[in-house]
Formats: sequence, structure tokens, C-alpha cells
Amino acid sequence: MIIITCISDNQHPGYKLLSASCDYYGLKLKTLIHRSGWSSHRLKDVYVRMYLETLDPDEVVLFTDGYDALFVSDEEEILNNYRSFGMPVVFSTEINCYPQQALSAEYGVGKTKFQYLNSGGYIGTVSALLNLFDKFESVVSAAFSPGKDSFLWSNQFVWTKIYLHNREEICLDCRCSIFQTFVNRIDIFGNVAQDKETLFNEEISRMLDDFYIENDRLYNKITNSRPSHLHFNGLLSKSLVNSSFLNTLLPWRKPAHEAIVPLSAEISGRYSNNE
Repeated sequence: MIIITCISDNQHPGYKLLSASCDYYGLKLKTLIHRSGWSSHRLKDVYVRMYLETLDPDEVVLFTDGYDALFVSDEEEILNNYRSFGMPVVFSTEINCYPQQALSAEYGVGKTKFQYLNSGGYIGTVSALLNLFDKFESVVSAAFSPGKDSFLWSNQFVWTKIYLHNREEICLDCRCSIFQTFVNRIDIFGNVAQDKETLFNEEISRMLDDFYIENDRLYNKITNSRPSHLHFNGLLSKSLVNSSFLNTLLPWRKPAHEAIVPLSAEISGRYSNNE
């Protein structure tokens, strides 16, 4: 199995954390670097496709976002969970239908609240992924007329459209057995300056309700799962990536003598006097 990410800055703290997690768990990381301006997240797909075309069709690859994600298990656990789906491609999920909420009606009723595709993590064979990449440009061409692409910056929108029309080829990790995302309130993105403390406290309460940490692993209480790939894709969770909160999940970073701070204590202490 090969882990793939696409970034523009290999000195970014988030990328260094991802790389360190791969090193610790013996995961092979292939980093694709885009050196010029980053105009759209769809650039990731261009680079990933080109790289996939150089690989054995039967190789299993896992794509991850590069600045706000990390791994907390080894290859064997990831592959065992992937194979349990019995599907060629598995995508991460989140609780928001982002970026176009209107598409939620096409999903139907989900198995859990983590029911909407998130493109920050997916796993599959090279051949199956290339088959989906063949659909990528056709979906873009069919969905938009020139100059009318409202979500030009978003590859998640395109992957959502691909999933909705190719469910026999893609499975969503609704029980978070491999992938875990953390964003909750999408409106925080636009309103973080408005009553920021209240918004943060709501997110904190939700995190404490949904997750707990034990034996260097995060557990999802909603799905009764222990995910391997953690994607901190919200404003609150991004702010925690380099805090001591993650020490309980990162055994390579935690000094042996350091006391473990419970999740509830770390979060309440960090944001009780939030400015």
C-alpha cells in the first residue's frame, strides 16, 4: 500500500506531522509537490492521476490531504478494514453535504450521521481509481458551462457527483472504520468572528459527546469504531493539530515522563478564555 498526498509546501507543520505519523507506523508516503500557485483543490487530482498511471494496476493506494491529517495505525489494520468493505474504492465521510447542501437529497438516508462524501481521504486499487478519474473531466464538462463553475476551487464537489452516479464502484466509510473527519458546523467558516466563543464551545461539546481517547487511539462513540486516518478539517480541530491535545494520539511525540491530559481537560483549558 502506498500513501499519496499532494502539497505545495513540504515545510508546513501539518505535512511534517503527517510524514512523522507515516514514519512511525511504517507507511510508505509518496508526496506530490505543486510548486506554483494553488488555484483549485482539483490540482490534487491532476497530480494523483499522473502518478497512478505509473503504478501497478493492482496496487492499493490511499490518498490523504496533506496539511491537516495523520495516521494512527499500521498498514495491516488499514488494509483489513478496506478489504472488509468488499468494494474497489472507499471514500471518507463527514456530516455535512459540502460544498452544495442541495445534493443531500440525492444521498438518501445514511447509516450514520457521517453520511456525506469527503474527498480528503480515499483508498482503492490503482485500476479502480483510474477508472473513476476517467469520469472526472466528463463530470466537470457535463455539470458546468464555460465560466459557470461555481465550485471551481472544489474537487470534493466533483467527487460527490461521481459518487452519486457510480455507487456500484464507490463505498462511503459511514462507520468511520478507516477515515474520521471532525468538522461539524459549516457556518463557522463564514462566521467565526461572530460570537466565536459560543461557536467553539458548541464544537467542543460535540467532540466530547462523539469521541474519547484511550491507549493512544481515538474512539468514535457514535459508530463504535477506531479509525486509522484522522482528518482535522474544521477550524477548531485544525487549531488542535499542534496542541498538546494530540500528544495522546502521537506516541512518537510524547515524552515518556509526560502526564496524559484528558481530552475534556485539554479542550476546556484551551478555550475557556478564548479571545
